[in-house]
Amino acid sequence: MRVLLPLLLFVVLSGCGSPEPVAEPVAEKAIDPQPVAPKAEAQPAAAQPEQPKDNPAPDTAAPQQAPVNPPVNPQSAQPPLVEKPQQPVAPNRAPGKVPLLVSVRTKAGKKHVGELIERTDAGLMVYDIVLRDTVSITKDQVQAFVEGIDERTASSHVPFATYAAWKLTKLLRIGTVQGRIALASDKGIFINLGSAHGLSAGQSVTLQGKAEEITDPETGEQLAVYRAPVATLKILAVVNERLSKLSITASDTPVKIERGMTVACERGSTTIVVIPPQWKSEDPNLKTGDEALYLTEHILAELVRFGVPVISRDQVEQAQAELSQKTGKPVATLPAATVGQTLKAGVLVTGQILAKGQTGNVTLHVTDLATRQYVGILAGRIRRDKIREESKKAKKAADDIKKQVGSLPAEMARRKKIATQLIEAGVRVVLKLPNGTLVTYENKRLPDPDVGFPPVFAIQEVVFYDGNAHLSTLLAGFSLHRLSFWTTDSQRRYFDVFDQGIGVVSLYLQAPIEENHIRSIPRGVVHLHFGGDSQLSAKWITRNAPKHLYSLMPGGGVQARELPMLHRHLKPLFGKLILCPRQLDDGWTSVFPASIKRIEFHGSTFVRDEDFDTLRRGLGELQKSAYFTRQLTRLSICWFQQDEAVMEPLLESLLLSPMHRPRALTELALFEVKVRPRFVQRLRAAYPTVKVIGQ
Repeated sequence: MRVLLPLLLFVVLSGCGSPEPVAEPVAEKAIDPQPVAPKAEAQPAAAQPEQPKDNPAPDTAAPQQAPVNPPVNPQSAQPPLVEKPQQPVAPNRAPGKVPLLVSVRTKAGKKHVGELIERTDAGLMVYDIVLRDTVSITKDQVQAFVEGIDERTASSHVPFATYAAWKLTKLLRIGTVQGRIALASDKGIFINLGSAHGLSAGQSVTLQGKAEEITDPETGEQLAVYRAPVATLKILAVVNERLSKLSITASDTPVKIERGMTVACERGSTTIVVIPPQWKSEDPNLKTGDEALYLTEHILAELVRFGVPVISRDQVEQAQAELSQKTGKPVATLPAATVGQTLKAGVLVTGQILAKGQTGNVTLHVTDLATRQYVGILAGRIRRDKIREESKKAKKAADDIKKQVGSLPAEMARRKKIATQLIEAGVRVVLKLPNGTLVTYENKRLPDPDVGFPPVFAIQEVVFYDGNAHLSTLLAGFSLHRLSFWTTDSQRRYFDVFDQGIGVVSLYLQAPIEENHIRSIPRGVVHLHFGGDSQLSAKWITRNAPKHLYSLMPGGGVQARELPMLHRHLKPLFGKLILCPRQLDDGWTSVFPASIKRIEFHGSTFVRDEDFDTLRRGLGELQKSAYFTRQLTRLSICWFQQDEAVMEPLLESLLLSPMHRPRALTELALFEVKVRPRFVQRLRAAYPTVKVIGQ
């Protein structure tokens, strides 16, 4: 269950109604119209950054759990990966500050829980962590006001998982952050977001319009807030922790930018894995059920609605089963960090629930898996009898919003903007329409202005070339069917997007990649292809490739004798091997894994004359092997540039020899291979039971 579109899920932010109070609620009181700055909640074993003078706009993104009444002392609780808690460090940056919250109940019956952004004689401005949006409340609308809400009392006001996801957004500073225009004059455009929010020069900022409610069509419950994009801005300079200067870069219509208008900026994200917390009980006779699993599902649903990439519980269980089989250890004894690293997660959340009657005290540890640094503790309390209901409600809300998300104007505007940037830079972009039609844009040709992009589409495929691969980070959080890099150089920044929540089914890396250029393989990859110039070794692929591959092109860094090791590592799904010249050394068929029934030769790795000569020799050896005669079931020879005068003799010597025929062959694929129709007829006549495709 992963995030397909981060910003889209920023729009999809819904709240699950307040849970049954389990902590002593803070008494509500009449509003005191004296200005006050929000206080900062103390972080366990963490040095707090200096409190800024101005109230920042809140972070509206990211992920994860949070707490309520701590059952144990967070200062003394031990994290999973270090013996003593280190100073919390979020991925690649110091941890963000987590302010205390306020709760406002209006005379109209609405309740807003969140960060106090501004408090004046006229009223309040609050960032609602349930709606994920800033709301303004006038003094005469307020019926009751509560301030100073921390982990101990948060469960009286919002669901545990909602608070937790918001708190991790603040700690890790990832996802989408919402702010305001601080100044718009001849001196420039400034927003109240800066380095403290993880911003940097060059990032895009979206100017947003007025808020519109998205409600459940069945119950009328408010699910989210939608703000249409008005214009696109670019950060020219980050002035300080809470101030950045911008310039306007794109707007469909003339727009007047004024102080107080809402902006949103997408920051980098990291994939989070939540290991279901372990149950413990003070009463040996107390029965526990699936509460831990429901709590995990609820947390995951909240993270998804925050637009944060997560690892599903099914994927966690599959990884645990594979590791248990590989190591011979019971699942319960597997280190959580090992499971998280196997799944290529960036942040690990694990812990325990101490059952006390109908309540459960939760202690969760948050760890940065890349640095093995301890981020912090999330401690709180849940109602065991409410967990299942809250989990199902959260998942239903997320599903309801997903059904609407494809047609939301804001998300479509975002996709059009990204597609335009890519196409203008020469990237090949393929869009998929709701009816399944594919539309391709390449050679820097945008759609006709009178026609424009389709109103609703998904980005299906992206191909980067020399000079534009650095734009790959624009795809953070997207889920693509295919992603390709056809470049003559390789740089680490090209592949940073792999750590930013992108999902890919087929990944083609036709570049001279070195092992230090890629930290992880994107989530969801089942077809992994490295080019002939790849320098990735068999050991690197063994360590980093997903365990569920359907096909693999090992690339130029792998020798034929190393293929059996790769095959053993990638079982049981690995069924097709795509070979390049490096694997066609003399004697290659003698070490080729006999259980692989499908072979492909891709023309992209046999362009040079010496490589094509290697192919001729390799196919000659293949034809004379017992593997070819008895075991090969599918043969693919595709995407060759050579003409029919070269390809037809090659195929004839391989397939039409009366001495050696592949008796088990069921399918022959010849996509983008130049042969005449008469030759194809000869092949069909020689193999009447074989399916010949691609011609």
